[in-house]
Amino acid sequence: MIKDAIILKTSISKTPYSPFSPMPGVNATFSNGVTKRLFSFNPEDLNFKVDNEFIGLTELEASNLMFDKNISFLKP
Repeated sequence: MIKDAIILKTSISKTPYSPFSPMPGVNATFSNGVTKRLFSFNPEDLNFKVDNEFIGLTELEASNLMFDKNISFLKP
């Protein structure tokens, strides 16, 4: 069985100054050497306190974390 690559390093882009700028996103470097953007998010809806919130997770686990944050934001 092939082991999924885990996130070793992340960076969160800065919040845009203009409403027409691209949304901030989370970029990750994985244990297999690949660096990619995981997702973008609306900083008014979601907040990631620290970059290391994703360290040690697989891409699927990071996506699930984003999904959970979206769901908790939508709950009253």
